[in-house]
Amino acid sequence: MYVLQPITVTEAVLTASNIPETDYATWASGTTYAAGARVVAPSPAGVSYPRSIYESVAGGNQGTSPASSIFHKENNPAGKWIWVGATNRWRAFDGNISDRVIAAGDITFTLTLPSLCTGIAFFNLRASSVTVQIRDTADAVIWTRTRTLTNTDAITDWFEFFTWEPDLEPEAIFTGLPGYTGYKLDITLSGLNSRVGAIALGKVTQLGKPMPGTEIGFESYSRKERDDFGNPILIKRPYADTVTFQFTVPLTDLRRVKRVISSLESTPAVWFAGAHLTYLGATVFGFPTGGLRVPISIEGVHFASLELEGLT
Repeated sequence: MYVLQPITVTEAVLTASNIPETDYATWASGTTYAAGARVVAPSPAGVSYPRSIYESVAGGNQGTSPASSIFHKENNPAGKWIWVGATNRWRAFDGNISDRVIAAGDITFTLTLPSLCTGIAFFNLRASSVTVQIRDTADAVIWTRTRTLTNTDAITDWFEFFTWEPDLEPEAIFTGLPGYTGYKLDITLSGLNSRVGAIALGKVTQLGKPMPGTEIGFESYSRKERDDFGNPILIKRPYADTVTFQFTVPLTDLRRVKRVISSLESTPAVWFAGAHLTYLGATVFGFPTGGLRVPISIEGVHFASLELEGLT
């Protein structure tokens, strides 16, 4: 079992991309905006990415910068803008898996690493392949890997072969990256109508060895009820992946493992059984929910349990 502690991607880190920030026009102080109009403007305080999308909540909206006048029902009812979220270029790094970067063709990013990076994970993917490469400070390519995302497991006979429709893996993890501070990390998602919901990169730490009994599932936030006449009321909302890891920890390593997990108790991170085990579905970009449970052992190994819930 492993955890990847993500690097915060800022404008100094994301140095190039083929995704333009042309979602909406840039906010201008001399323009009057109608209710419902959307603009791109600097992000509010506390947000790592530099620019965001805002929506006007008032007619005749002029001269009020979006970041300084965000509507909140209780804290700022006079606010003239709603903060919608990241622009298309930054959605892979906003901590939200369901909002995806969208492109008609390939998606490319170049990041200048601010610290050690030994792993990278992709979520909510739609691409035929993903390529990751590392360039050193002399701009020489020192590491590159490409992974094809087409899943052909459903093809079990000739009928399935001739009726099969492309099935693309929604997740990919690369480990063993020699990503040192100052090196460049290049990402290419190849395919028509490429998509990606989240990209997390950073240092990978081993916590233990996964065991049988690890459980995967999901938590639905959709509304599924019936009215007084028995008619179904179905309102689709996001869901979150869940994993309960069962794993072993060496006797002398428990304090380190506990320290790593507790440091991430409220910080989204990538938790996974192993880069070669993504097909099991035991991968989640999220945070601990049930806490770490470890009955102390005095011989052999500790048997640990950790409950996790993914971002939506």
